[in-house]
Amino acid sequence: MDDVLLARRLEDDGVVVLPESLPADFVTALREAFLPVLEAHIEATGPNRGVSRHQVYLPFEPPFSDPALWADPTVLGIVERVLGPDFECTYYGSDTPFPGSEHQPVHQDGGPLFPEWDRRPPIYCVALNVPLVDVDDSNGPLEWFAGPDRPEANAEPHRFTGSAGTVLLRDTRIWHRGSPNVGTG
Repeated sequence: MDDVLLARRLEDDGVVVLPESLPADFVTALREAFLPVLEAHIEATGPNRGVSRHQVYLPFEPPFSDPALWADPTVLGIVERVLGPDFECTYYGSDTPFPGSEHQPVHQDGGPLFPEWDRRPPIYCVALNVPLVDVDDSNGPLEWFAGPDRPEANAEPHRFTGSAGTVLLRDTRIWHRGSPNVGTG
């Protein structure tokens, strides 16, 4: 699918998934570099996003600074079509649910800029999520809800499961939450 159609899907649905976008050896290098950063965070801070859930800022140094992660031509094509050519990165981090984590409250990473408008304004911020491990229903996949309005308590979420290296682009205004990691390791 080309960048135009993928950008339209991001605008319409709030989410685009690009399966297995990153090479396995690069994902392995990212995971190996991430583990000491995560361990240092755990020692210094502990869980900071709820029970057994860690939000960690990443250093912009190799391998995290490698353009293979953030400058994929398909990703850049989609983001440039949605945000324009002068976008910038304002947050670089991770959200890692450990076994025993719980559902996060349903939230938006960025709400509407002009809530009084009677029409949906364009996307102003896009999150890029890349799992460094295979994600299934047991290890805390991201859940999101269709539509611009806060979901009802019984709304059924979509779940982001897939292989390590899959890229998820999402409008930060979509309602979402981290789900529990019910795995053993």
